[in-house]
Amino acid sequence: MKKILAKKRETTMKTIFLLSGEHTDIAKAEVEALFGRTKSISERVLIHDIAKPIAKAKTKMSFTQLAYTKSVSQVLFKTTAKNLIKKINSYPWNKVYKKNFCVRINNISQKPVPKEFEMADLIWKKLKNPVTQLTGPETLIQFIFVNNEVYCGKTIFINEEQFHKRQPHMRPEFSPISLNPKLARAMVNLTGIKDKKDVLIDPFCGTAGILLEASIMGFRSIGYDIDENCLRKAKTNLEHFGIKNFSLKMLDSTKKWPDKAKYIVADLPYGKSAKLSDEKTKLYREFLENLKRMKIKRAVISFPTSYDYIPLIKKSKLKVKNQFDYYIHKSMTKKILVLSA
Repeated sequence: MKKILAKKRETTMKTIFLLSGEHTDIAKAEVEALFGRTKSISERVLIHDIAKPIAKAKTKMSFTQLAYTKSVSQVLFKTTAKNLIKKINSYPWNKVYKKNFCVRINNISQKPVPKEFEMADLIWKKLKNPVTQLTGPETLIQFIFVNNEVYCGKTIFINEEQFHKRQPHMRPEFSPISLNPKLARAMVNLTGIKDKKDVLIDPFCGTAGILLEASIMGFRSIGYDIDENCLRKAKTNLEHFGIKNFSLKMLDSTKKWPDKAKYIVADLPYGKSAKLSDEKTKLYREFLENLKRMKIKRAVISFPTSYDYIPLIKKSKLKVKNQFDYYIHKSMTKKILVLSA
């Protein structure tokens, strides 16, 4: 038994995910879709024993896929605010220090906490050859104050993805109903897609917001649409951002697809009004029934919440694995569903 526990400690490390604070239910779900179940310490803090090869290998699937995660750190120790200084003074900092360092504090507790320079000074005194580096340090130490506890971690990932540069109005072909890039990426992650050999299909690709994120993440993406003009705009947008691993096809998504894929992401068309016509209901029903026939592994689909989609899901016999509300503005909220065949 002791040998098994020792082996587990060697191959995993306790990791803390600090979420951005946006759509925290979706943020937690995308982490768990990629890395497995987590323990919630607070709405913004998740703890997980993660496999070391995933955490260290830059060539494999990594944290860079995440949309709503701010940073990921290897937990060095956990303590209380009262015992923090004592723990800092007793910790073997030279074992985790490399080249230079910086200290950052994230105060989730909203209680008074020490200053960053005070914490850095305590660590400085414990290092053999200390060098501080405020920008892009080799060793970034984070202190996360949450509830009545303090987690100290060595940061292994900071989310610096520039989503703002891919907002719908920043693309050459603008569409006001195109998804926010963070949401598009999170929806891709909710499928659980990891292997770069896997293919992702957006059967209502529009101007390619979902395809853009999937392609930047390194997955081959395929977009279908019945509108030739949308496909032209999608191609322009994808090429504008240097995307090459995609294909676009004029196709009715309710018919048999020429491509096989386990993972589907779609923002269902609803037009200028969130009120759905009988024609749209027919489209949704036939599309969902088609998904069932395709034997997909995961589909992440967004509906306008004003529409009663439950009868269609039941009729299609697809299984609802998870669901989320995504608020857009006072007259529009989307319901994000994670489905399986």
